[in-house]
Amino acid sequence: MRNLKYGEGSVRQCCHTSKNGITRRYWQGRFYNDGKQVSVYGTTKEECIKNLRAKRREVFGETSQRNVQKATEKRFVYYADWLDEWLTSFKSGKLRQDYYVEFKKKVDKIKQALGKRRLNSIQPLELLHFFNSLPRINNTVKIYDIVNSSLQKAEDFGIIKRNPCRAVERPTYEKQKRRAFELKEQTAILDALSPGYSALFFFLCCTGLRIGEFLSLTKDDIDFVRHCITVDSSLNARTGTEAKTKTAAGTRKVYFADDLFNIFDINALGTYTYNGIKKAFDKVYSKLEIKGISATHSCRHTFASMLYAVGVPDKVIQAQMGHAAVSTTLDIYTDLLLYGNSPIYEYISKLKAVLSKTYSFG
Repeated sequence: MRNLKYGEGSVRQCCHTSKNGITRRYWQGRFYNDGKQVSVYGTTKEECIKNLRAKRREVFGETSQRNVQKATEKRFVYYADWLDEWLTSFKSGKLRQDYYVEFKKKVDKIKQALGKRRLNSIQPLELLHFFNSLPRINNTVKIYDIVNSSLQKAEDFGIIKRNPCRAVERPTYEKQKRRAFELKEQTAILDALSPGYSALFFFLCCTGLRIGEFLSLTKDDIDFVRHCITVDSSLNARTGTEAKTKTAAGTRKVYFADDLFNIFDINALGTYTYNGIKKAFDKVYSKLEIKGISATHSCRHTFASMLYAVGVPDKVIQAQMGHAAVSTTLDIYTDLLLYGNSPIYEYISKLKAVLSKTYSFG
């Protein structure tokens, strides 16, 4: 079978043997009109294609696929025009609202650099220079993915002949290594922080909540009967908008032992801000010369690592972390910690007993 240009149909060679044993070879061409197949035939491939195109003109009139193609190309002369169409048709309504806002900012950045270029004249080398001008960070990889995806759709819809980004390698960058806090570091941080932030540091290391999940937490999310916290939303620190958790697996029940709310005041929920937390934590990390960590995300690493240290099963840790794959929990978030003790370790040991009753492990 040979597929013709997008929307024109296809042709294939067929073979038919009659009852008297005579074999006849011919070509069949077909296309679809309102969901129904329309077929034509020819003794040669060239004849079949000619008959197919004639039949299409008969069915669709003078508005051939070529005319439609020219109209489409005229509509999307510049890359900015196609980016707007691609964003509306393929991304709007499919991304979380807070993520869509950040996504659109990246699209706007691309439009500033390449938007005035004619869509069918963008060259691979031009794209390479654009990507090389950007810093080697995760955002650059995301910008590459947007360019590649949008141009690939332009090719798929026959607006351009070939996606020029296909010839350009996806940028790489050195990911920042985040780690858990060692037990000695945990104690030092708890002692150095002011009471309110010390209690918060304890809470984050003992629940593994993402900072956005914590900021959206309310008293109604705390169930003191079942000893669990319902995590089903997250606050975007940049936009101030609240949305569902990062992934479906992120919607979860995080269990706690009694001591958690003896240390952290539930009435403090809603009084913290991301900037205030980061400033307080970073100040102490700098003072204690603690490096290789993330201001708040290392608390999640600590939670996973502490659960692993006291012998909680891998799948239970995964459930408490809200990861879709256990490999993420073990390979990225779980570190082996040096021997020692801390208030957080003592609490996690008690939490293990709560989890063993919930998930039925020894």
